[in-house]
Amino acid sequence: MKERNKPLTGYLKLKCYKMKNLLEELEELETKDPLEKCLFILRYFLHNDNKDVNVLRLLYNNGYDLDEIVGDFKKYLSSNLFKYETIQAKQDYVKYIIYQFHEFSSFIERQNWRMAVLAYEVYEGLQVDQKTKNIIHAWFFFVDIMDEIQESCFILNLDFLTLCSELYISSETFVPKMALVIREKMNLIREKKQEFKIKSLSWTGNKVQLEKLWQALKAAGYIDPSIDFKSITAIFSDELTGCKAIKWKASNRLLSYLFNQMYASNLIAKEWQTIIGKYRLFQNKSGKYLTAQDLSTALSETNTKDLNPIGYEKIDEILKNLKDA
Repeated sequence: MKERNKPLTGYLKLKCYKMKNLLEELEELETKDPLEKCLFILRYFLHNDNKDVNVLRLLYNNGYDLDEIVGDFKKYLSSNLFKYETIQAKQDYVKYIIYQFHEFSSFIERQNWRMAVLAYEVYEGLQVDQKTKNIIHAWFFFVDIMDEIQESCFILNLDFLTLCSELYISSETFVPKMALVIREKMNLIREKKQEFKIKSLSWTGNKVQLEKLWQALKAAGYIDPSIDFKSITAIFSDELTGCKAIKWKASNRLLSYLFNQMYASNLIAKEWQTIIGKYRLFQNKSGKYLTAQDLSTALSETNTKDLNPIGYEKIDEILKNLKDA
């Protein structure tokens, strides 16, 4: 005789009820703009009713990829910033954006060290409860959002730390240094555990734009005139195995600036440093293949000293012309 389904216990009824509410809340997400989505997801991760739910999986199962949401936020922030003509207006807008996240600032500041250590240990196999996992995901999501705000500030020569202090918010809250250290360690572990998934620069521009870039780089003397369009097309293609390296005739800092600006304009993938290093796409003036570390160091020098490399105006002009193509 077939056994009848057993009635739900009080705990399971409560869990089903909570899950129903969570899914109903998610339906609201589709109508929100990128800033509201980020705020919504942070609250969603940290809500007490969600402590027993794998929020990250729930989001993915309902079509919400956190990397895509951060990418949409970046585009939203960039497009809105460029609407303002004066530096003061841009500063006021960034302060407005930062302030929207102030409700999480005390939580993030309290959790920085604990989450950094836990995240590293969890990645290496430490078992923790679901609530803690949700907090870790919220913490890293928050850090990714702050990265995008800081990058926009850098591109526009705005001082992120000063803007934080004007809001009486500790910069350590929004720039958790331990997050950067742990994330770097986790990336090293990840590269050892699995093959690097991004296999190209993921060029999003069209052929006309790529040809204009090639011609402009030759005219400016950054690459040898003998470099043909086929060689440039090859390094921006989806299949990079066997590409011939291009000799870069200017500084490493200027090459890093060029690719970082292309990334900021959503023309290439954010992993451009790793791609260039892994597939040996560029050589410096001495013929040395440039590594991801070379490019990272060059970009870091620019960011730390807050000085754009010599020749950056020409790169800005080249990229501005690409937009008109």
